[in-house]
Amino acid sequence: MIPLLTLIVVGIIVTIISLLAYWKVIDFKKAIVVATALILAGAGIQFLPLPNPPTPPAASTWYSGFTYRKLITINHSQVSSDPSPDNLTNFPVLVYISSDSYLKAHAQTDGDDIVFVAMDNETKYNSEKEMWNITGNGDLYAWVNVTTVYATVDTTFWLYYGNASVGNQDNATGVWDNYYVGVWHMNESDPLDIEDSTSYNNDVTLVSGTFVTDEYGVAGYCVNITGSTSYLSINDANSLSFIAGDDIPLTMEAWGKNAESGGGGNTLISKYLTGTGGEWILYNPTGSEKFRAYFRDSSPSGTSIYRYSENNKCRGDVDSSAHGGRGCKVCRESAQRG
Repeated sequence: MIPLLTLIVVGIIVTIISLLAYWKVIDFKKAIVVATALILAGAGIQFLPLPNPPTPPAASTWYSGFTYRKLITINHSQVSSDPSPDNLTNFPVLVYISSDSYLKAHAQTDGDDIVFVAMDNETKYNSEKEMWNITGNGDLYAWVNVTTVYATVDTTFWLYYGNASVGNQDNATGVWDNYYVGVWHMNESDPLDIEDSTSYNNDVTLVSGTFVTDEYGVAGYCVNITGSTSYLSINDANSLSFIAGDDIPLTMEAWGKNAESGGGGNTLISKYLTGTGGEWILYNPTGSEKFRAYFRDSSPSGTSIYRYSENNKCRGDVDSSAHGGRGCKVCRESAQRG
């Protein structure tokens, strides 16, 4: 439809031209041509508009299919700056949420719809729930592989939940890349069911002695090793081997607490290559309240490397190139990722 104002203007001009032709001020034929051109021009204003510039697509404001979300923030002051600030790439971080009534009320009972998403509301992070709502209060322990953890500014991402139709959003092996050769959370109810979360599948294959499972530890459940000769065993695997002197660092990390105040010679984790040496061990020496990391290159008389932790409630985090880390895992080839 032609705008009313256009019709009025064109009509006035055509009327004036017609009067001028009637009074023979201008030629009648020219008047018809001019009037027709004006009418068509007026119509063209409506039917031939200038094209609008393309509208850029709107940024996604919500992760599709989910009803609720929470913002997770990593304080950059908690990211190592020694010797200088350095961003961490594809880094597993532990997310702990305590007694969250909204999460309890709106997430699936098994937590399958708990998912972690980048700030673009589209990129899904790999995650692994270690514990969910065991106490009935909405508690959550989850490991999340964050693409970049910034050292100079805070890192933020979303926790989405509230989707009754989706399956389990976890991808444990995606959290721990190929640099991690063993990650055991110890949150299984049966010690024989303790599994390695990495793609190397260095699962527990033998249980000897007595254990108490489903006890609270630093991050979710843990195993209480109650017998003095009790241990968990894993089949020999090249991925867990270490020979001092090569150019591939090894990081041993574990959360442990010694129940004996004077130190009881308890081992947290170790491996010994029978016949060729190459032992590594993280343990609490008898008579000491500190944990010790021990590396030996080739034989009982070979070169050894020691490093002590601070106290008998420490997080053991020692590696062969004198870099520490976090978690409960064994790493190869990248000490800075620990």
